[in-house]
Amino acid sequence: MKFLKNILLITIILTTSLAAQKSWAEQPPKGKVWLYKHVNYGGGKKVYSTNKPSIGAEFNDKFSSIKVGPGTEVILFEHNNYNGRKMILTSNDSNFVDDDFNDIVSSIELRPAKGHAWIYKHNNYGGRRFIVSQDKSSVGDFNDEASSIKVGPNTKVILYKHNNYEGRDEERTSNDSQFGNDGFNDMLSSVKIEVTD
Repeated sequence: MKFLKNILLITIILTTSLAAQKSWAEQPPKGKVWLYKHVNYGGGKKVYSTNKPSIGAEFNDKFSSIKVGPGTEVILFEHNNYNGRKMILTSNDSNFVDDDFNDIVSSIELRPAKGHAWIYKHNNYGGRRFIVSQDKSSVGDFNDEASSIKVGPNTKVILYKHNNYEGRDEERTSNDSQFGNDGFNDMLSSVKIEVTD
C-alpha cells in the first residue's frame, strides 16, 4: 500500500512538473500578447490582440508577467487611456517586479514590431488582420480586401494592385487608417516589406 502511495505521489509531481514546463514554453501567436496575474506566467491569463484604453476592473492593476507574440510590440501603460508611465516590450517578461511595473497596468497598446506590418480588412484597423513579415507575391484570400494598415517602426511596405508585385503600387512607412483616401481601398494583391534603418 505504501508503495502505491509513493507511485501516486511521484506521478502527481511529474505531471505537475511537465504541465509547468509546457506552460513556460507556450507562446502566443503573431499579433497577440498574454498577460498574467503572477510572475513567471502564473495565475490568471488574459489574451489581447487589440488596443485597450481600459483593461477593465477584473484585471486593472493586477498583471505581473507577459508573453509577447512574434512580430509584436506592446506598450503597457500605468493609467487608463494610455497615460502615465509606460513600458515597451517586444519579448517575454517573466517578472514586472524587476521592472518596477508590477500590478499597475491599466491600458495596453499593440502594434507591429520593426520589420512587420498588420493589414486590416476594414478602415480604422477593423475586421480580420493579415500579418506581414516578408514579401508576399500573393496575399491569398485577403486579395482585394485591405482597407487599412499598421506599420512597425523603421519599416517600409509597398502595396501592389496585382499579384507578383505588378500594377499600381503604394508605399507606406507609417499607419494608414483609410486606403480610400488614396483610392487604394480593396485593391491589394501583393506586398513587399523592408527594414529601413
